[in-house]
Amino acid sequence: MIKLSLKDFVECKESLAQMSSFSLRTYFLLFSLLVSQSLITHALPESLETSVTVSAQVLLTLAPSYPLYDKPTNPLSGVPITIEAGSEVVLLRGTSYPNSIVSILKNGIVVDRVLTNNEGFFSSSLRDLNTGTYTFSVRAEIPGSGSTDLQSFSVVVTTGITTVIDNILIAPTLAIDKSEVRFGDYITLSGKGAPNQVLQLYIISSEDIDTVLHFTTKLSGSGEWSYTLKSTDISLGDYTVHVRSENMALSSPRSSVQKFRVGDKNVYIGIRKISTYYCDINNDSFVNLFDFSIMAFWYKRYGFPPNVDLSRDESIDLVDFSILAYCWTG
Repeated sequence: MIKLSLKDFVECKESLAQMSSFSLRTYFLLFSLLVSQSLITHALPESLETSVTVSAQVLLTLAPSYPLYDKPTNPLSGVPITIEAGSEVVLLRGTSYPNSIVSILKNGIVVDRVLTNNEGFFSSSLRDLNTGTYTFSVRAEIPGSGSTDLQSFSVVVTTGITTVIDNILIAPTLAIDKSEVRFGDYITLSGKGAPNQVLQLYIISSEDIDTVLHFTTKLSGSGEWSYTLKSTDISLGDYTVHVRSENMALSSPRSSVQKFRVGDKNVYIGIRKISTYYCDINNDSFVNLFDFSIMAFWYKRYGFPPNVDLSRDESIDLVDFSILAYCWTG
């Protein structure tokens, strides 16, 4: 039996670019069939480590002989957390949108899921760890806004030491109501994140990336924010926008990046447009072979960016390719 490598299958990109929409869908079906029959081989990743800068404090303390908290509990299960002397423990604590689920990953694998409380606080205790270096990551599943990007950091676990990764501030989400706004009209930006934080908006022109427009607002006590921008405050052209939240001591990583244009008409993001943005892995306003190539690279691998997992089932498989095919724009 002849086996194809994934590289062989996707290197015909230039020819595929000339295909019709019908032919491209046939191409997807052929790819799915080959994968299901194990005719496409895929190598395991050399490393599961993802490097993302985060705002957090890593504290190393001698493991106490008494509980570190006053009867702390896992918010999702309600089970009390106790820490015994001499145990190798990693504690992760931080804030995100209230009542959202935070996934904790160890070396790219989900090992815990906790629910934030009404103030957005979460805490997770990982035990029974061997000594060594680990990459821990967090991301939040925010109701109505999808997943945040992974925030990752490496720590060394040592015998008899409790490692506390504290003050993790998960980045807020960002959505826009128009992909193009008519000059003179308004565009609304909104999202969710940790409550009562200051929100910084950064708008960058595609023609002059050195010029950054900066606006400030605040997240509400419920963790929601909205900002209405008048297009006359900026010039005609294409822009990217991202946000981050902060308080007096900490600053979150930046959010995902959105694109919009100031032009001669209003183009609202409707249901179909939202699905296109949802599947637009490389954020170029199209769902095409570039997005397919990214997803193919992560097929059955660990440590993938959360926006590649379209089905949100913690794996990259044929379900994700089916969703990508539905959103296809060419």
